[in-house]
Amino acid sequence: MSANNTFKSKLRKTLIVSLFNNYTDNVDTYRFKKNITDTSKTKSSFRKILSGIKTNLQSRKDFNKQKRELVSYFEYLYGLLEDDYSKELLVKVCAFRILGHKKVKLPMNSPAFWNTISTIENEIANKNDSIQIKFMNWEIFKYSLNTLGYPINIYLNACGVYYTFVYKCYVYTNGKTTVGIKEGDYVIDAGACHGDTALFFAHQAGKKGKIYSFEFVPENMEVLSNNLNLNSELKDHISVIRNPLWSKKGVPVYYKSNGPGTVVNMNSMGADSSSVLTTTIDELVSNGSIEKVDFIKMDIEGAETEALKGAENTLRKFKPRLAISLYHRPIDFKVIPEYLKSLDIGYKFYYNHYTMHAEESVLFCTIE
Repeated sequence: MSANNTFKSKLRKTLIVSLFNNYTDNVDTYRFKKNITDTSKTKSSFRKILSGIKTNLQSRKDFNKQKRELVSYFEYLYGLLEDDYSKELLVKVCAFRILGHKKVKLPMNSPAFWNTISTIENEIANKNDSIQIKFMNWEIFKYSLNTLGYPINIYLNACGVYYTFVYKCYVYTNGKTTVGIKEGDYVIDAGACHGDTALFFAHQAGKKGKIYSFEFVPENMEVLSNNLNLNSELKDHISVIRNPLWSKKGVPVYYKSNGPGTVVNMNSMGADSSSVLTTTIDELVSNGSIEKVDFIKMDIEGAETEALKGAENTLRKFKPRLAISLYHRPIDFKVIPEYLKSLDIGYKFYYNHYTMHAEESVLFCTIE
């Protein structure tokens, strides 16, 4: 049986079994509060369209097209993946995107997750020291991570502490396979946001390592600076570059600042938007600003494909390990691995997903 047929048959089975579910405990209240869209109801109405209960032909065609495209993107990646864990999780995430949170429960939604989050909130957070940010009106507390094994102090939310420092979301581990930071690594941290990944990478890479963190949103930069200043020893190994990554340097990018939810566009978005010029990884390597690259992490709001194109020479020269976000656009589940495969570097592909909702799918690549 071909990989494609295997994917379709497994997805079909998962969808059929999931239709009988009606979860009431499958909402990430940290990310969505009480306002999550009832995706399952939306898809249910679409299924009625497909069954002929509604007669809107255009809606039926649109849904069929979207469904086929989504399945084809996931199907392509499935055929590249190296292990069963990656493949089975990819099927589950595809089913979640089709049916929604009332029908499909992803692995992160477990008692262990919620118990750990509770411990982080109640036993580690300093409730007398916090920062208020605009994004979703979050109040982020100061955490001392010594009890988690890190000599790090940081302003963050509980989920961020869990994902970065407990779950280690940018490290792939399954059996004998590990794709992550090694001691002495030079790391591209694209999309540094509040600095949690920069500090995690700096701790992992040690004194001989170097982290190049890319962040340009003023609201994020303010929290990032606070967090780096709390960790002077690690700060010495982190360089912050205030330009977005792209396939070409000097291209203006427009944005409306909203912390982790900042809207980014290649076209002007009006008087209340700001702009910043792009750079490329290849440019920074060629001009000596970055000596070498051992690991690249990207979570840059859908710009991952273009940023990787701007790193082609670096990828070919250093063959770095990769942790690349796929979730911003459905088509990224195909175009990103397709591009990396086309370079013929010899990458092996792995997949992980570290939330209980549709965000935060990561593609891991290594030649080892």
